[in-house]
Amino acid sequence: MPELPEKKQRLLDAGVELMLAKGYNATAVDEVCSCAGVTKGSFFYYFKSKEDLASQLIGHYDAMRKGRLAEIMGVPPEDPRDRVYVFLDAAQEMVACAAADGCPCCLVGTLAQEIHVDRPELRDECCSRFEAEIERFAGDLAAAKAAHAPKASFDPKGWADLFLALIQGSMLIGKARQDSSIVINNLAHFRAQLEAVLPPA
Repeated sequence: MPELPEKKQRLLDAGVELMLAKGYNATAVDEVCSCAGVTKGSFFYYFKSKEDLASQLIGHYDAMRKGRLAEIMGVPPEDPRDRVYVFLDAAQEMVACAAADGCPCCLVGTLAQEIHVDRPELRDECCSRFEAEIERFAGDLAAAKAAHAPKASFDPKGWADLFLALIQGSMLIGKARQDSSIVINNLAHFRAQLEAVLPPA
């Protein structure tokens, strides 16, 4: 990620922290400024409104998540089947690390649940992030199926949809229970089911 001005970085970090904890509506601009240790004037230098902040937070959070995932995965394997399982291992590690710090949650999912009715532009941004992740994973699954299990009767797009729904839904239930084990356990179930139709090397 390109380096951001220090104050903007602090505002984005504060926005992520507060909106993950409290949601969009309960997070005030004054609170973001206070958490970031900057003035309100600085906030409006970088963001036109709270909605603009949330819009930029979606991209900022997604880039941080992808950066962390790439860091864990290292150089992606050339074989698409290997990429699928390295990705699942990395996702499991990310969830385990987040669980150690509290209950895993996703800013994009958190915002989508709250603003999907009254803020359609933010909803569409959340949706585009979800669809990009589904498309990427489905692409690797399709390539892995073609190379290693061409006769297997599984739908790569359906499995990618299932993976995202499982992650997001498990995090929601985990927050309600205040127990992150459901996210970790469901990821393990997903992997076991996938291995039945796409055996790893």
